Formats: sequence, C-alpha cells, structure tokens
Amino acid sequence: MRYLTLALVALSLAGCAGSPHVFKTEAVETAYQAQPIASVAVVGQYADATERAMLESGIAQTLVNQGLNAKASQSVIPDLETLNQPELLQAALANTESDSLLVISTIDPGYDYDYGDYLATRGTVRILGGEPGAGTDLGALISWAGSGKYQLYVRLLDSKSLQPIWQATTRSNHSGSDAQDIQALAQLLLKEWQEQQLVSQ
Repeated sequence: MRYLTLALVALSLAGCAGSPHVFKTEAVETAYQAQPIASVAVVGQYADATERAMLESGIAQTLVNQGLNAKASQSVIPDLETLNQPELLQAALANTESDSLLVISTIDPGYDYDYGDYLATRGTVRILGGEPGAGTDLGALISWAGSGKYQLYVRLLDSKSLQPIWQATTRSNHSGSDAQDIQALAQLLLKEWQEQQLVSQ
C-alpha cells in the first residue's frame, strides 16, 4: 500500500506539471466569415467585482504582451445582465472599439481539499480510537489529489453581430497562483486562435 500511495502522489504531481489548462471541448463556428479579429474586449462573468477585475486585466494584459489588442470591459459593461440584452451589449461594445468579445465563466468550481484537510481526515479515525489504516489513507489521498480542479466555459463572439466565432470548455487546475493561472489561460487561448487563424497575427 505504501508504494501505491507513493505512485498516486507521483501521478498527482505529474498532473499538476505544465499548463494548468487544457481544452475539454472546442468548437469553431464555420459560418463565421468576417475578417480575422484584431482586438478583444474581455468579460469575466463573475459576480465578485475584485475577481472579475483580476481576470479581465490579467487576460487583457497577457494578450497585449503577445501582440493582440485587448482590454478589460468592466468599466463599460459594469452590469453582467447586459450580456443577456443584445442591444445594450452592442452599444457598450462600441465604446470599447473592439471587434470581438471574449466571455469567460466557471461552469464547475470543483472543490478545495488541501494537505491540512488530508491530515484532518486521517486524524478523525484516530480520535475515535482506531488506526487510520490503508483505506482511510487512500481515500483521503484521492480526495487531496482531486481537489483544486475546475472547468471554464470560454466563448469568443463578434462584437457587432454577437455571432459566435469560437467556444470551448476547459479542464483546469489551480496552480497555487491565480495570476499565473490567468496568464496561462490567455496564452492557451491565443495559441489556439492563431492555429485556427481566427486572429490577424
């Protein structure tokens, strides 16, 4: 059991290596015939204003650093309900001078189960007068290895027609740094858009 436990730890660490995001599903709108996009307005579909601002500014800055014109949208689209009102959304996007809209939302937040939780779970058995045992250790370890995973829904729309251009869902994993996770997401998106020839670069 000790070797199985060590193997599971190794697999967990291996899964955390590299990019914290991979695409789970992806679709390109084949009917979209407009010119490749040159600028992006970024919307983080999150009720928490601080979380939204951090995501939007991080994505936009990374895209700009990679050569694509991008800007956060919170100042021009402060109310997320605007996303459900096409005329208001189009008017707001006109103020961003962006030809596309990137909307990012979390569709599965996952759960957090850190090392402290792992130790606490093992300790529960001992408090009751027993020994943790292999089964309890393994269950706690699996919970620990599976924590921090979440899924995003990402969609790219034409800012004038609001026609879908591209959309995807991700399998994501918290790396321990929100800033790094955001930067990695922006880099992954831009790389994919370049491969799909959706951006003018």
